[in-house]
Amino acid sequence: MLLVACGSPPQVVEISPQRGAGDVRSNEVIRIKFDRPMNRASVGAHFHVEPRVQGSMTWASGSELAFEHVPFSPSTSYQVVLEPGYEDAQGGANAFRHSWSFRTESPPALSGSTPGPGDRDVDPAAYLTLTFSREMDPGSLTRAISLNPTAPFVIHQDPGDARHVTLAPQALLESRTGYTVTVGRDARDVDGNRLGSDSTVSFATGDFRPLKHWISFIAETSPGSGGSGIWVVNENRLPRRLVDTPVSAFSWSGDGSRLLLRSPAGTWVDQPLDGVPVQLPFTAEWADYLAPGAGYAFLDQGRLQLYRPGTGVVTVANGVTSAAVAPGGGRLAFAARDPARSDRASEIDGYDTELRTRYRLQTEQDLIDGLTWSADGQGLAYRVDATDAGKRQVRVRSLRDGSIETVATGDVSAPVWQADRQHVFFTASLPTSTGPMTRVFRFAVSDGSHALTPAAAVPGGRDVEVRQLSPSPDGHQLAFLADAGGRPGVWTMNADGTGVTQLTDPDLGRFPYMSRDVAWTPS
Repeated sequence: MLLVACGSPPQVVEISPQRGAGDVRSNEVIRIKFDRPMNRASVGAHFHVEPRVQGSMTWASGSELAFEHVPFSPSTSYQVVLEPGYEDAQGGANAFRHSWSFRTESPPALSGSTPGPGDRDVDPAAYLTLTFSREMDPGSLTRAISLNPTAPFVIHQDPGDARHVTLAPQALLESRTGYTVTVGRDARDVDGNRLGSDSTVSFATGDFRPLKHWISFIAETSPGSGGSGIWVVNENRLPRRLVDTPVSAFSWSGDGSRLLLRSPAGTWVDQPLDGVPVQLPFTAEWADYLAPGAGYAFLDQGRLQLYRPGTGVVTVANGVTSAAVAPGGGRLAFAARDPARSDRASEIDGYDTELRTRYRLQTEQDLIDGLTWSADGQGLAYRVDATDAGKRQVRVRSLRDGSIETVATGDVSAPVWQADRQHVFFTASLPTSTGPMTRVFRFAVSDGSHALTPAAAVPGGRDVEVRQLSPSPDGHQLAFLADAGGRPGVWTMNADGTGVTQLTDPDLGRFPYMSRDVAWTPS
């Protein structure tokens, strides 16, 4: 308990900021604690700060004053003054002048960046990171930062450290080009202090590099429009656009340097990520790259054909329902109807694109779709599309020994291989208390048929409605489409179902699109 001597003048017992303090934050509240309850009006009449600053007083109790104010000017000395004559609640006055001084923090400054000033051969796919001396106001940075040559970008503040921000161009930067990032004085820290001076960072990009460990997808404002082109996103969760024309389907070249793009009208373009697009002379529902220099395979109204520039078109087969190019691009597998056996009977054939030879691999009693090669080119997975959805099958054929395995039976999707060559992923519809739900399954191909139960689905313990899958080239992750803020968005999880992460932001102001046809870049 504080004992006050009868008749003694009121005294100041605590102050903040401390006398002689330096680097005081611009919004720090001035606090004074007295040894007794005070006459608030009297204290207010005798209190001021030099240089003058607008503010207001509040009292936490009868003896503790807080002066909240507009931000102090940076790098400035201030003096807090209690002029003689301020009184306590009983009318006792202090006849002495009480004052102390402190100095405020310096203006915020740009303290580092990646790329750094003068850096050369910067990857055109790189993000730009800026580090400031203090926590920054992100709204002011959006207005204060510019990029020259001009390119659209978004600012993302590190949620763990507000001094760090990422400048994410919404498209790849131009290769072999000089860029300058300018941060103007309108940039403010969280206390309202402006940057001390304009800051610039200049760097130069190098040659294009194939994109590594990105997830590509079609973005669109309405289902089926493809109107926003091809985008990519990675673990930074900052989508950027690769292609800004309407696209209805796409596939990657094996080295990740080119995209094969289908327009809504069915025409195809070969689009280098760092070059001039080439219009191809065919329309098709599906197309893919063959080996480098060997041209393209395409499927149009059941006719599977090859096109090599300068050579022309070669027909491989008719009545084809599904086709896939093997790793390396030298072989095809395709499913074709076999009307000699029944209306729905099918066969799977192989085709050597150099030798132009066709050979039978497998026959089935029903239609086949979703053909896909394993990463080593020694296995084929596919779906037998029965008329009864509950009797569809995921099947795998080994090209090493000719064995056939039925992996699962039910309302299943076409399968996709994991890079380990031992497992396939697919989705299946399961009944739940709220209606059917599509879940993900990962099964070994050598263990026979598996039961489709909620306990076997991934991710475990979560009811995630999955629409489409794409395993990463290294086999460690799975990209998939699921609901994100009421729209299909891009998500990832580890191959075992852990680490579920949403990559596209449902914020309509930042990414106002729905996503489809998710696919990892090849590298």
